[in-house]
Amino acid sequence: SPTLPPFPYTTLFRSVNTTLTASKWTGSSAPYSYVLSVSGVTSSNIVEIDYASNASSAAIEAYQNAMLADGGQTTNQITIKATEKPTVDIPITIVIRNDL
Repeated sequence: SPTLPPFPYTTLFRSVNTTLTASKWTGSSAPYSYVLSVSGVTSSNIVEIDYASNASSAAIEAYQNAMLADGGQTTNQITIKATEKPTVDIPITIVIRNDL
């Protein structure tokens, strides 16, 4: 059988760690919005967001209660929607996928 070259796994995805700062949520009622600048995001990437491994119990609870949802994305920008406005900063990990 033929020998295939190594697959370029580094181009499949990359992760970015950042923080959703409580004071930067906008809106006076749900859904609240948060706009993040994330280099490398396009309108067609698959983007996954989860709380970071170093998130405190309070941050995890705020993440879960916020019921975060996709608010759309454009070049170098992600918008997140929340049904409950977080009152604590939430460290998150963003995975930008290029494999789909």
